[in-house]
Amino acid sequence: MNAQRMVVLGGGTVAMLILMLLRRKSFPNIQIWKFPVLSILLTCAGVAGTMLMYYIETGHFGGTSFFGAILFVPVLMLPACLLRVPYGRVMDLCAPAECLMLAFMKVDCMLSGCCIGKYLPTLGFQFPSQAIEMLVALVIMSLLIWIERRPLKRNTLYGHYLIFYGATRFVLNWFRYGVKPFVWVLPAGNFWSLVAIAFGAVWLAATAKRSRRKER
Repeated sequence: MNAQRMVVLGGGTVAMLILMLLRRKSFPNIQIWKFPVLSILLTCAGVAGTMLMYYIETGHFGGTSFFGAILFVPVLMLPACLLRVPYGRVMDLCAPAECLMLAFMKVDCMLSGCCIGKYLPTLGFQFPSQAIEMLVALVIMSLLIWIERRPLKRNTLYGHYLIFYGATRFVLNWFRYGVKPFVWVLPAGNFWSLVAIAFGAVWLAATAKRSRRKER
């Protein structure tokens, strides 16, 4: 991992911590000292997830694939339960913060020249893939924070995040340059988008089922 990416990750970690603290009223039972610990754990889990996903996609280590941060973080964040914070609340806290980290990582993409968009000859310009994906991440973050303030939405934010990101990335991935089939005719980003949407739907269904059981 080069110095540039480490700086971006460091900035993203600080930004996630600030966002978590700004949302503290929604998590009154989490002691303040746990927020920086959770932000660092989330960064470590995200990095590990991206490296693992890159290995799954290519068969070797040495790169990153952001979908790993989305799909593997729910498992890699399980040690956070040692802080005696309910797992569902940990993931509620993580979902908008992860969107913010994605926006920071798009800055790294711009500086590194990766994840660029296709040239659209009919429109006469290159699709600004990195900037659009950054904007979409911030829009999803804002939407998740809005959902968080609705009644009876506990333990659902990560499920919504999976669906929102999966749906938008499925569309945007077709505008990336150099994508190749990974499963059938689907590039990796499109395939993992469908997995994320399915996982998110299962997450929300399971949460709703638990809520109904508690009401009985």
